[in-house]
Amino acid sequence: MSRLSIDETTEPNISGPYDATVYVTENEDNTINFQLKNFMLDNDGDKMPVGNINVNKIPVTVTDGITNFSDEQTIQIAEGDDPNADFWMGPILGDIPLKLSGSYNDEHLYVTIDIPLNPEMQVHVDLGSEDAVTGIGTVKAAAPKAKTAGNVIYDINGRRVSEMQPGRIYIVDGKKVVK
Repeated sequence: MSRLSIDETTEPNISGPYDATVYVTENEDNTINFQLKNFMLDNDGDKMPVGNINVNKIPVTVTDGITNFSDEQTIQIAEGDDPNADFWMGPILGDIPLKLSGSYNDEHLYVTIDIPLNPEMQVHVDLGSEDAVTGIGTVKAAAPKAKTAGNVIYDINGRRVSEMQPGRIYIVDGKKVVK
């Protein structure tokens, strides 16, 4: 089963799959480039656009027609291109550590992505399965709903917060705000 979850040091939050576009490009130097387009977090039905996850030069090994890969990199999440999204959170997050691994052949793709946003928040993505490509799951984050002047407030890690604290950066109505 495909899933995407956020673990906030409690039980992981998991929701059903959603359609996503994934590109795997084989390079001549025994590496691949991986792209997950228009990645989104889901917080109780509120989708928060994160962006495009691009990981390049991932080393591969091929055994019995199956290509295996695994890598750890620090990346920057690029702005997505979904016309329904007004704001992309990823580009303001800066450098993000990421672990990516998986396998594929001519018919199937299986990928896991782990993104430790901070010690309290770990994002885990499963794409496909060992039997078939089945999609990507969404996130249900266990953060409180909060509004200020009618706008939802997110912290720099993409979590909803109930109030802003002095000296911190927040996202309100798609704009960076420093309190």
